[in-house]
Amino acid sequence: YPSEVADQLGADIIRLWVASVDFREDVVASMPLMKRLAEDIYRKLRNTFRFLLGNIGDFNPATDALPFEQLGPRDQYSLARTAELTDKVLRWYDGMEFHRVYHAINEFSTSDLSATYLDVLKDRMYIFAPNDPARRSAQTAIWRITDTLVRLVAPYLSFTAEEVWKYLPTVEGREPSVHLALFPRPENLAPDD
Repeated sequence: YPSEVADQLGADIIRLWVASVDFREDVVASMPLMKRLAEDIYRKLRNTFRFLLGNIGDFNPATDALPFEQLGPRDQYSLARTAELTDKVLRWYDGMEFHRVYHAINEFSTSDLSATYLDVLKDRMYIFAPNDPARRSAQTAIWRITDTLVRLVAPYLSFTAEEVWKYLPTVEGREPSVHLALFPRPENLAPDD
């Protein structure tokens, strides 16, 4: 049965399903459930990554990234929310509470990112000049958020994470694979206050 799901929907869907359930309780699996997971959850997350990457295609972190203090308030807030998520996710990974990781990242990507932050960024990204500080501020935040999210989902979306990592703008000394990279640290995203 897992090989059928992998053949039809991909191995990442099986991993996503495993991450979504609390293994300490009875677990239900079916092909319709896997298809729904692939069509609803996985597609939304993949599209979020696609949107994030699409908006930093002309961004070079070595020359364009801004320090946190120079970012706009909305960009700072989004990085602070990402730092909060990272802190929780790291604790949940340590406690082997993978279903909590899955639910938190799913909620963050659909609510905090797609429905809120990325929606209000569109004007800045599409209208402002390429080197406008407000646009570079948004791109800096998007780059840091993407770098964080891809590391956080790598344990359960290994193929997708590796694909995103390949297209993520790089800095000198970055690991060649997301699976060689360490988890992000919340304090590297935003100050504690």
